[in-house]
Amino acid sequence: MKPKSDEEEKKPLFAKLKYHFGIKLVAFPSSDQKTTIKQNSDAARFIYNEFVALGLEGWKLRRLEKSLIQNQVSSSNPEWFTLALKAVAARLKIIGDQLYNPTQLKQRFKWLDKNKRIDSTMLYATLNFYRASWNMFHKVHSAGIPKFHKKSDSQRYSTLKTTNNIRIADQNHLKIPKVGQIRVTKIPDWLLNRTDIEISGASVKMDAVGRYSISLTLGSDHPFKEELPKTNSKVGIDVNVENLYIDSFGDVVENPRFYQKQKKQLQKEQRKLGKRAARAKKEHRSLRTAKNYQKQRKVVAALHHRIYNQRHNFLHHVSTALIKNHDLVVAEKLQGKNLLKNHALSQRIQDVGWGILFEDLAYKAKLYGKEFTKVDPKMTTQTCHTCGFVMGRGGTRKLTLADRIWTCPKCQTKHVRNHNAAINILSKATV
Repeated sequence: MKPKSDEEEKKPLFAKLKYHFGIKLVAFPSSDQKTTIKQNSDAARFIYNEFVALGLEGWKLRRLEKSLIQNQVSSSNPEWFTLALKAVAARLKIIGDQLYNPTQLKQRFKWLDKNKRIDSTMLYATLNFYRASWNMFHKVHSAGIPKFHKKSDSQRYSTLKTTNNIRIADQNHLKIPKVGQIRVTKIPDWLLNRTDIEISGASVKMDAVGRYSISLTLGSDHPFKEELPKTNSKVGIDVNVENLYIDSFGDVVENPRFYQKQKKQLQKEQRKLGKRAARAKKEHRSLRTAKNYQKQRKVVAALHHRIYNQRHNFLHHVSTALIKNHDLVVAEKLQGKNLLKNHALSQRIQDVGWGILFEDLAYKAKLYGKEFTKVDPKMTTQTCHTCGFVMGRGGTRKLTLADRIWTCPKCQTKHVRNHNAAINILSKATV
């Protein structure tokens, strides 16, 4: 192994860097590079599924081991349980060795080593992703256990930086392991000119339409963006499906309803896709080789992609304006999965994109030296912000979704429902 230079020895570990950032660049690979990307994507899916198979077997065996230990105490034949536990322990050791020494995969599947297009660091990046999936399951059980990845119309894999295998070649080219020098959209000057930025890894992706992109994970001990000037302003926002939100100043940001506006066109194209799928099936042709089906699939995928881009672009501008104009932005904690159980509202909730807005606010607040926080929404709608009276108490009825404007029975203040809620949301964070 080549010894590290003095310069490399001085560089801190990526995780210890104070600031982290990500950037996505549109890529334009050659035909040969597309082949390399596809082979690495297929290999990453295969490796991940092998890890999942081993992990699921180990998970089931650990549960069996626990059950055997509990039943052994009261059993009339403890010797049988001892033998069973030894067999389980032996198999768990084999599984553990394979999961913690991923190079064994190359020994089991020789093609991973023989194929010179396969990126060796992709194996470790895939293992990191697999471990993150299990960590998420242990922390948030609703996330579910890791599942097998199916073959799809998109491609994706990640690679890790070792020495100088991932680097910026010039303003329009990146160097990626095995793929080589690949053309990308113009790299920002701040990334090109700064020497204090470390690249941790790259994710290469082809979407369902056939567009390629490369996402870089960056780290530095210095901020990526200058902090925005303080405004001494605080704002609470109350999101809803009629408009995106109403803030504590009474300003309303409308919901553009990108999906609803293009729903009919999307349904029309999806019906065409269904007919072409039925025809291919009738003629006993694979959908992957049915040209007319594949053409129409890309039309549908492009429509979905356009809606996705419109929504993200709109929310990007909205979140940037909030962070620029206010030092503190407060929103309500929403249980997204619970809200989506309401089938009458689920499509409208997904269309408005509250989760995307909150994610954008969280990372931009950190990036620009501002603050974004979420509070418990309990009683924010039912409480009068003027006198503190809570509807539903003292013989009054609770407000329903139909009550958009109401008058406090105690102080006679007239409220716009969502404006009042936004003021209460801000108050909860500033008390």
